Amino acid sequence: MKNFDISLYGNIIIDNVLKVSNFKENKSNELIESYISLGGAANLIKTFLYLNGKLKISLNTSISSDEDGIFCRKWFSNLNKLYNKAVDCSYEMSKKNTSKAVIVSDNKKNIRTSIVNWGACADMSNFLMKKSKWHHFLYIDKLKNLNATHFKEISEESSISVDFCLNQHSEKNKKRIFEILKYVDYVFISDAEAESLMNSKDKDYNSLELAKKTKGIVVLHTPRGSIVSDGEKITRIKTNYISDMPLDVLGAGDIFAAFFINKMIENSSTNVLQSIKMSHDYITGLLLENGKRKKI
Repeated sequence: MKNFDISLYGNIIIDNVLKVSNFKENKSNELIESYISLGGAANLIKTFLYLNGKLKISLNTSISSDEDGIFCRKWFSNLNKLYNKAVDCSYEMSKKNTSKAVIVSDNKKNIRTSIVNWGACADMSNFLMKKSKWHHFLYIDKLKNLNATHFKEISEESSISVDFCLNQHSEKNKKRIFEILKYVDYVFISDAEAESLMNSKDKDYNSLELAKKTKGIVVLHTPRGSIVSDGEKITRIKTNYISDMPLDVLGAGDIFAAFFINKMIENSSTNVLQSIKMSHDYITGLLLENGKRKKI
């Protein structure tokens, strides 16, 4: 069996991005720019390969035979030509459409809103666990066929991380998620996602109590930083919040997670809080650099 540095499971999404400035509801909004990109796991892969082109990466996802599915396969084929077959791709072919989204990215408010047709990824059922140093799952609240049994064996010999995407969770989904978290070392979750999962608006409480359900730590991230907990205490890590520059924050959470994972793979004894701080600094610098380019 081939050994990998990082194995990714779950969502690949075609993003149709519409950029606006100061979006107003029930009004006519001017389109500044539009483009199509590959999001979800592709955001992490692009970051991994930019940081370390020698990483051995596997991807296990679900697509359809539709045009969007063909786009995904061509994208990864071109990527592997560029990086000498760096990504080993396993595709579960679905009868449903390839997952895709319309993203309204508001650069004035530094926020984005998505309208998602989940399709193939949400219906994924064949999770092919590879021999890997690290396993990361995107996004476990939408992978309805993923359960704790998938995690038991790999949790004994690898690091496991997960992230989320929903701000509403059914009780049935919560129960499944909490069973999974018993085997998870690192949880990346936004304040809105945690609020739904824990039925509370108290960010400190959500980070602390959610961490108690995990094997490791919770990184509850907000635009102003992270609240990190191991289930016994919380630590606040502030970031340089930017309010006076138009920024495109699409994919920022994925890039944040990828930078952190790469740091931990490079050196497993690295201080976790230091790695989180460095991840915040990296994504802030990246957003600033891209924002300045747009301004020019």
